[in-house]
Amino acid sequence: MLLTVLVVIVVLAYVVESLLDNLNQSTARNPLDPKIAGLYDSQERERSISYSAEKTRFGFYSSTFSTIVMILALTYGWFATIDSWVRDRFDNQIVVSLVFIALLSVISWWLDLPFRLYSIFGIEAKFGFNKITPKTFISDTIKGSILATLIGGALLTAVLWLYEKLESSFWIFAWALVSGFSLLMFMFGTSLILPLFNKLKPVEDGELKKEIEKYCA
Repeated sequence: MLLTVLVVIVVLAYVVESLLDNLNQSTARNPLDPKIAGLYDSQERERSISYSAEKTRFGFYSSTFSTIVMILALTYGWFATIDSWVRDRFDNQIVVSLVFIALLSVISWWLDLPFRLYSIFGIEAKFGFNKITPKTFISDTIKGSILATLIGGALLTAVLWLYEKLESSFWIFAWALVSGFSLLMFMFGTSLILPLFNKLKPVEDGELKKEIEKYCA
């Protein structure tokens, strides 16, 4: 019964998401409001719409593949198999949870890799939106993986430790921890994390900078 409910939820989420994407795309070429129509270059708007349409079509294939894999994993007990494999090698519950989630993340990353590569170096390059080289992609992947392991692993370990020690009331402290972490990332993420992946420089003096400062004020 539980398996059936989970599969139905996965299928419904896939159907709803696909319908919403198609609905959004179907209205992309609707006439613009006269008040803002002059702000858009017609050729650039058409390029953006075509890009969005191709991304939507490709996203449908990607989500279809992900949904099929998820249904197969639920039906054939792949999650339980991975869990049993991990438990045969580790005794500590926190370590078991960390390794289990890490394995799922690695498997998910490899399954999604072909779609991500085509999206970046196929679709985005086709429409002139790609600024990433293969070298940059590999470098960003390595840095992202290290950050996810260090920061995400530490945060997940803390949440699991709270659950192990507090049980039913753990969610209050876990919520406070995650909220505090989110606040810190909001405050310092741009200055600490973003420069690892992007080259940042101040906005040059001029009309744009003046309007941004005026808006912020």
